[in-house]
Amino acid sequence: MTAPPEHLVALDCASDDNGAVTELRWIVMLKADATILSEQLQRVEGQGLQGIMDVLTGTIQGTAFSFFTDGSRLLTDILPKCAHTQGVNLPPQFGVYYDAVQELRKVHPELPDDPAFTVAEAAHQIGIPPPTAATPGMEACKLLASVATHLCVSGYKFGAPIVFTYMPPAPQTPVLRLRGLPFQASEADIRQFFGDLSINRIQLRRNQH
Repeated sequence: MTAPPEHLVALDCASDDNGAVTELRWIVMLKADATILSEQLQRVEGQGLQGIMDVLTGTIQGTAFSFFTDGSRLLTDILPKCAHTQGVNLPPQFGVYYDAVQELRKVHPELPDDPAFTVAEAAHQIGIPPPTAATPGMEACKLLASVATHLCVSGYKFGAPIVFTYMPPAPQTPVLRLRGLPFQASEADIRQFFGDLSINRIQLRRNQH
């Protein structure tokens, strides 16, 4: 039985002034030749990040895919923070991606080796024209799709993607500061006062004056 073709998903987002994700935009392509299969823009408001991820994975219908992004920050910083805020678990597949500029450098080694160098700058330098998008906001995804097409036309074959594993921040242990305790109060007295409440550590500081 022939395995279904792998997909490449050009991914971009919009954020508000506080850095919270407000939209996700994507274009689904065949990884082999960058043929565009579908494109969507989904707003976070009303369905949350989980709802958008369900739409995206439903569009791809269970086939293997890797993201194609302008740098790594969207998948290694922006989306994880949004997921943590909303209490959403990011599937491991949302850490599998290709950095578009890094892939372009393999075909165009003359491109600057600068982490801040963007897809738009790289595309301009190698002569990929700015794309037009019928849907406002999809311009960045269209450019990523144009870059993927350029790579495929050049005969480039995608190798192994980057795999990022998101580790959610450890919960912070609350600290309770008590003031005005009797000078003779002991650790045992404090534990007895709080009864069955679990206490990790008690630190006593006494003012000798």
